[in-house]
Amino acid sequence: MPLFIRLKMFEHSNHSISDENKLLDFLTEDIKWSKKLGILGGHYMLLYDETTKTLLPSIWQSLDNDNIKDFAKTIMGDFPVYSYEFALKIASIANKKNVYNKLFLLINDHFFHSGNNPQIFN
Repeated sequence: MPLFIRLKMFEHSNHSISDENKLLDFLTEDIKWSKKLGILGGHYMLLYDETTKTLLPSIWQSLDNDNIKDFAKTIMGDFPVYSYEFALKIASIANKKNVYNKLFLLINDHFFHSGNNPQIFN
């Protein structure tokens, strides 16, 4: 059964998946029927650093500015890195099943795109 149909059925059930391996199995069960697969992982937003006048990824593990690092850790947590690593696991399964796949990053800068953002780091 195609994943989007299983997701719709799951959405209307009273079940939840609280185990990462079960989620991975659920998401990759039908990969063998795919010819091409796009995998979205690593979603993060960009933060504007007033000091350096640059945009920085909200991946707290890679930030030097303590104020921005604390903000990214509070807002995003480990999600950007975790979701990218999870996408890599899906890609690995697809590769083993000989399914052509590409990874996509989602970078969201709709709010923190320039120096005109609110002063949230002071």
